[in-house]
Amino acid sequence: MRIARITLVGRHMRKIIFVACLLICIVAGSWFEFLWKKEPTPAQTQVIPQVTQIPPVEVEVDQVGIPKRLEIEKLNVDIPVEEVGLDSQGRMDTPKNVYNTGWYMLGVKPGESGGALIDGHYDDPQGKPSVFYRLHTLETGDKITVYDENNKPLVFEVQKTETYQFDKVPMGQLIAPTSQKWVHLITCGGKWDEKDKNYTERTVVSALLLE
Repeated sequence: MRIARITLVGRHMRKIIFVACLLICIVAGSWFEFLWKKEPTPAQTQVIPQVTQIPPVEVEVDQVGIPKRLEIEKLNVDIPVEEVGLDSQGRMDTPKNVYNTGWYMLGVKPGESGGALIDGHYDDPQGKPSVFYRLHTLETGDKITVYDENNKPLVFEVQKTETYQFDKVPMGQLIAPTSQKWVHLITCGGKWDEKDKNYTERTVVSALLLE
């Protein structure tokens, strides 16, 4: 009888243990399911910005060619225009021929909406006056004519002449998008710094297209 009772008790204990294990598995499974479905934290989420659709805008196309010649009657200037980009330091380059001017070809063309840039040398390597030596003498109302590749003349009227420190020229403002049609002529000025081999100032003459 004692052996039978022990066997019965053993079977009863096995049932209890089986039920307990089953409950543990169910609870654990629910907990793991909760963890699996839990939303990721902001640090784990890749934020994708929404793109707003902007309706197309009709823009007037300016029919002008590449500038080839610059004329400033007051200064007795009538010279070719080269195409220039950026130099090794990311600045607007200068014309290779010291007696030419340089149009910044990465920007707009003279006659297009915005600000076109044309630079020129103040003097040559020997210190003799070059094409823009007297640029600073231009005054409001003076005329600047740019001829494109089709020999079409574009006449600009000077609005202002400004002087900046050599590293303070507001290039971003000069080339900022605008419905007006500007041409900005740029050259050196101020004093020659023998140590840095550079002039201390820059002269910028800004003129608007006459239409």
